[in-house]
Amino acid sequence: MATLTFFTDIKEFRQFVKGWDASNTLGELMPSYRTAKSEVIGIIGQATWDVLITYKEDPPAEADADKAIAVELVQAALANLTMYEHFIFIDVSKKASDGSLYRYQYDEVMERYIQNTWTAFNDLLVHLDSKTAKFTEYALAPTYTDRQGLIVTDVNEFHKLYSIDWSAYFFTKLQAFMREVIDDELIPRIGKWDDAKDKADIALKVKRALVYQTMSLAIDRLDFLSLPRSIRTQLASTSIKTSRSAYSEDKARYRLSTEPTSTDYTIPDDLMDEDDPFILM
Repeated sequence: MATLTFFTDIKEFRQFVKGWDASNTLGELMPSYRTAKSEVIGIIGQATWDVLITYKEDPPAEADADKAIAVELVQAALANLTMYEHFIFIDVSKKASDGSLYRYQYDEVMERYIQNTWTAFNDLLVHLDSKTAKFTEYALAPTYTDRQGLIVTDVNEFHKLYSIDWSAYFFTKLQAFMREVIDDELIPRIGKWDDAKDKADIALKVKRALVYQTMSLAIDRLDFLSLPRSIRTQLASTSIKTSRSAYSEDKARYRLSTEPTSTDYTIPDDLMDEDDPFILM
């Protein structure tokens, strides 16, 4: 009988999600679970995954509270992301049998799975970031090490410049875009970041340029439902918050790329001042 890593049985799996009948087997979820597993490993690294699954399957005599918390958060992320991937099959089955699942119900269930997944990932990343001395494998993972070389390395700083719901999970998805903007757009204009970072006015303008151009790339390239909820709901009406079939993603991307969502900061009138070493193009 197929089993899912991190879950002993269906009862343990159902502690983290609603919508999966106890009479069903974990094996039915395997294809969707593989997608969820790949996402988790991509975020925390294979070595961290191995450490946590070893702790789960063969716990030491003396419990480790930090690892126990990390295991539970991984379970929550896995379970909810698995159900997000799998729920379309439940929907099709219900419609085939009695047609009782309406579109708004489907959208609401999917939204819950998305939000639960993001919450688990956010909490997991914050937890691991605060315990790098213990989770040394995570400190060597690309998600963590690559971030250290960016101009904006902290999700809270990014959020102040462009609202992303303080999501550490979404922030990891932005890292490749930030690197692209830094290498292709910023460094050719400002030279070395080390020469500009101690000049407060210039540094702030560079960071704003980085954040806005990064979000422009993310909005253009990421799936609409992969964006933070506040960004999606800012543009969508109440009745079509998650409906991609009824909502134009092209229009959403255009509006999002031209309308900053953060009210904490406004771009100063002199952002394009040619006296500055950096001119936003």
